[in-house]
Amino acid sequence: MREPTSGTRRVVLEELAKHDISLEDINIFLELGNAEAIVRTVVTGYGVGFVSTLAATYPLERGSVIDIPVDGLNLERTIYMVRNGHGEAHRPRDVFWSFVHAPENAALDLFKGMVDHKLNKLWFCQASINFADDEEVLSWARKAGCQMVFLGLEAEQADALAEVHKQLNLQRGVDSFGQAFERIHHAGIAVLGAFIFGMDGDTSLKLKRRSDYMINKPVDVMQTTFLTPLPGTRLFE
Repeated sequence: MREPTSGTRRVVLEELAKHDISLEDINIFLELGNAEAIVRTVVTGYGVGFVSTLAATYPLERGSVIDIPVDGLNLERTIYMVRNGHGEAHRPRDVFWSFVHAPENAALDLFKGMVDHKLNKLWFCQASINFADDEEVLSWARKAGCQMVFLGLEAEQADALAEVHKQLNLQRGVDSFGQAFERIHHAGIAVLGAFIFGMDGDTSLKLKRRSDYMINKPVDVMQTTFLTPLPGTRLFE
């Protein structure tokens, strides 16, 4: 459970109270100060927790945790963001404001700001496959110093992607990977492709196909990971 001053905790307790469930009725064995700590605790197998979907996005995609719908609980709250409209404008504040109100433009604004401020840094980043959707973003990323992008591809077959809950990759389709590589390369950025071996559905033939895919497709750098059943995950159970 979150700490006593947490807004998440307040919303949870208010909703539980509507069903005559009080704080004393809950078996709270640990209070933590942020959502990430709660998610990590649940991943290791200790109890259940209440966090936002956003905070649990990556563990949900990887299958490290599962979401449990609870009938009758409306766990929503309003979050306000304020700023001093009379203060002197500066780039970091404006970029953050843009990210909150128009996240689709945040990356572009960031890269343009890096160029405007002549940072002259060489860097690489991690992104989803949709990083390749906008050629303008790719172009400005390269101008800002991006040398390579890490893509968690995981596998080249739809059944394997489903097994590791790579929803975005599934929605795009494995046939779209090649087009994404081409657009990223066209911008002058290298591709680091990450792949997983050892899924339950893997056979010797599928492993061979995955290896061939990695070698024959335009992936500049490869990372391979063996699927590891950590205690407390669905995979372990």
